[in-house]
Amino acid sequence: MSHPTCPTDAELRAALAKYDASLATRAAASKASADLVELDHWFRTELRPTVASSAPTALSVVQLGRLMDWKLAVRLYPTPAQRTPLIRASQRGKWRPKLVQLALSNPDALVASCTPPEPTAQSKTALNALCVLKGIGPATASAILSLYNPIDEPFMSDEACEAIGLGKAEYTVKGWEKFKDAMRKRGESSGWDSQEELEKACWSWGVQKKFGGPGGGAKEGAAKPTKKRSVAKDEPVAAEEEASARPSRTKKSKTS
Repeated sequence: MSHPTCPTDAELRAALAKYDASLATRAAASKASADLVELDHWFRTELRPTVASSAPTALSVVQLGRLMDWKLAVRLYPTPAQRTPLIRASQRGKWRPKLVQLALSNPDALVASCTPPEPTAQSKTALNALCVLKGIGPATASAILSLYNPIDEPFMSDEACEAIGLGKAEYTVKGWEKFKDAMRKRGESSGWDSQEELEKACWSWGVQKKFGGPGGGAKEGAAKPTKKRSVAKDEPVAAEEEASARPSRTKKSKTS
């Protein structure tokens, strides 16, 4: 049974039908998300057939970086002048610093050693292996798992965590385990065809809830002024989501 504040199955299925509209709404909400429609199409209809076919292949570093771009709305391939620590708005997630640059700094051989996930490996084992990569924590690792296995592996989006009653996403391996279990139960009890379908419905519901229908929501950040962000203050949040296995942060942390 759903939590009282969670969307009903009817509401989720209605939200899934509006997924494309939700992408457009989210893309229009901020300049940093302008490429979301294109990137979502790339992730689902171009990247997946390329690497997750009947004979799965490893992600390249460039593909890993663009996958992060899908999640974070940080422009890829920064010019030298743009390679300073920046914080930009995300597309499918929240505000995070420098993660595309970190992802692109991984050696090709290391990325290839983690992808594709071993078919016989437990999901937790595969997730932990992916979290060894710079800039990759449980949320992005779950996106990679979902890329290769959309039937059973959900992407851990903030909207999905809220929609299934977990509240604020907990970006740790333990938090991912809770999320996956809750998504599995919801999927089985409500007859969803895949975890990807359910997550897309949850994400679309969250966008519709926040921004309203197509063209009906406020621009992100328009409701109130944004407080000046300190990189040092924001980094522990990024550490939980994208580098959970790393040591505690210091001001000169390599994983900042």
